Parts: sequence; structure tokens; C-alpha cells
Amino acid sequence: MSYKEATAKVVQVARSVDAATVTVEVSRLPSEPLAPAGLYTLDNTGQEVIQLHKLIAASGNILTYEIYDDVDDWPEVDSVYIHRVWWTLDQLEAVTDASRKWTFDEYPDNGEHDHCLLTWNTIAAYADHKTGYHSGKDWITEEAYKTYIVDDKLRLRHRAKSS
Repeated sequence: MSYKEATAKVVQVARSVDAATVTVEVSRLPSEPLAPAGLYTLDNTGQEVIQLHKLIAASGNILTYEIYDDVDDWPEVDSVYIHRVWWTLDQLEAVTDASRKWTFDEYPDNGEHDHCLLTWNTIAAYADHKTGYHSGKDWITEEAYKTYIVDDKLRLRHRAKSS
């Protein structure tokens, strides 16, 4: 079977107190950035198996990620999944730039809309997300702001790599 998206074979899974690592061998390296990413089932490419939060090592096609969520079902070593990166460099920069100012606001009631830079949810006066945070032309939902900016779920803004 061949896949248009890169695949990843799980090489190692290790758990510690505050983080876990998953090492994968990818069939081909995607465009930068390599994280955050996720592993998805081969037969249902929309079904996420695990989120790969922060890239901590890369050597050729071998990538090691940290994971900060509690995970019930860890991928098994030698299992193969679709490897999909979540963001572009612009999206990653929006999260990692701690000097960037985000302003909370209601979206203008002008019939237009924007999409959350990080989740792609619609932000508009007529949508479920009627408010959000904006920085320049970029908008993000309140949930994305809390998750990726305030709580720094991916540990990209303020926290050093876990040991």
C-alpha cells in the first residue's frame, strides 16, 4: 500500500514523570516545521492516534518528539502510522514569538470572517466563535489563545526541554 502522506514507524516510546518521548522513523521528511505533529491511523487518516508536541531531536529520518498529555493508549513499537505536521512556519512563529501582542476583541459584524491561524475554526460575528484574539491581521480563537499562548501546552514559548 502506498500513501501520499509521509508514514512513520514507531521506533521507541519512553515515559517520564512530566513528559513522554516517541521516536519515529518517517518515510520522508515533511516541510518545516516538523512539530507539532500527530500520528494518524492508516485506514482512517482522520483518526488521530497521538499528538507529537515538541521535536527534541532529529537525525536524518529519525525524529524524537516530546508529548505532554496523559495518554491512555501508546502506539506500539514497530507500528506504522500517517505522520502529519500541524502548522506552517508562520503558525509556529505566531506561537513562539513571546513579544507578539494579542488583543482580545469581538469580530466585526461586517459579514466577513477569518479563520483561526492555529485551528482553522471560523471566527465571525455570525459564527460559533464571535470573539477571539488578533495580532496584526491574524486571528485565533479564545481556546487556541488559552491552549497555545497562555498555557503553552506545547512548551514552545517559555519552558525549556524536559529531562
